[in-house]
Amino acid sequence: MPERQVRFTPSFFDRLDELLPAERGADGSLSATDFLLYELPRMRDLLAADFERNTLPADEPPVRLFVGAGALVKSVALYALVAPDGAVEVIWVLIDR
Repeated sequence: MPERQVRFTPSFFDRLDELLPAERGADGSLSATDFLLYELPRMRDLLAADFERNTLPADEPPVRLFVGAGALVKSVALYALVAPDGAVEVIWVLIDR
């Protein structure tokens, strides 16, 4: 099966901005940029490689849930669905630091 394209919607980025500051804190705390550069690529690749096997059904179909641990965060939940063109669209994120 070919890899799917993975897109991140404006609602994903809006939520990320609510969860993490744009800049790393003076104490070294995680920033949105850190998350985008160091955590998200691996998760994106897993969703692209096999969306159905790497996600679970969410409460509201057709949304599915990816749950994973990160290098800089304890856990991440990505809410995603398959768009009409077959691409994966990530629509929401939860982060446990």
